This record gives sequence, structure tokens and C-alpha cells, in this order.
Amino acid sequence: MWFACTAFFVYFSTLLLGLMGVDKVWVSCVRLWFLSLISLGALC
Repeated sequence: MWFACTAFFVYFSTLLLGLMGVDKVWVSCVRLWFLSLISLGALC
């Protein structure tokens, strides 16, 4: 459960970075990666 919370927190952080205009390519990659992890975690 803690893993899902951590993943969501990191995902939320990347969203905040995007709002501040720091939305670089790596931020999008991290966001996609964590979104897929959250999806996998929800399925398991």
C-alpha cells in the first residue's frame, strides 16, 4: 500500500513541476512510468 502512495506522490510532484513550467521530457517520462506502475499496482 505504501508503494502506491509513494508512486502517487511522485506522480503528483511531476504534475506540480509541469504547472511551474518545468515540464521537461524526463518529467513526462517519469510521469508515464509511474502512471503505468500505479495501473499495475491497481490490477494486482
